[in-house]
Amino acid sequence: MLTVADLETVWIDLSVYQRDIGTVRAGQTVHVVTEHGEQAQLQIGFVQPLVGEETRTARARMVAPNTDGMWHPGCFVTASVTTSVTEVRVVVPLSAVIRMEDGDEVVFVEIGGGFYSRVVEVGRRSSEGVEIKSGLDPGERYVADGGFSLKAELGKEAFDEGHGH
Repeated sequence: MLTVADLETVWIDLSVYQRDIGTVRAGQTVHVVTEHGEQAQLQIGFVQPLVGEETRTARARMVAPNTDGMWHPGCFVTASVTTSVTEVRVVVPLSAVIRMEDGDEVVFVEIGGGFYSRVVEVGRRSSEGVEIKSGLDPGERYVADGGFSLKAELGKEAFDEGHGH
């Protein structure tokens, strides 16, 4: 017996949860990652109009070029579908926004060789970043990681000022 397969292109089928069916459409961009770390940007070519009775999911299909053999039929992938794109003025990593004891959200900004907390108004959040509506201008230097250490240092300074030891 002989099995012949043309793997120059492969189908990648995504299971779309019932709650997400209204936001997933043909033509949308999808970031796909294999279990062995390969990544690609693809487009949805087809979304099944029916929901499976047992799985309560619909199928979204992409056709992926596979000239380099990156895609292996039957393997699992993880995918993120871009359902909308919104331009924002400033976005920082989640780790840059620190909540202070008084409830204010701050970003530590570099000013004159030092770092100072600045209250910011946050907007939408994603798994990667936070929109800054006000309090930080595009191009300003800020602390992306390590803000909690600076917050702790501020706390020590406040403690030292309140006690004459």
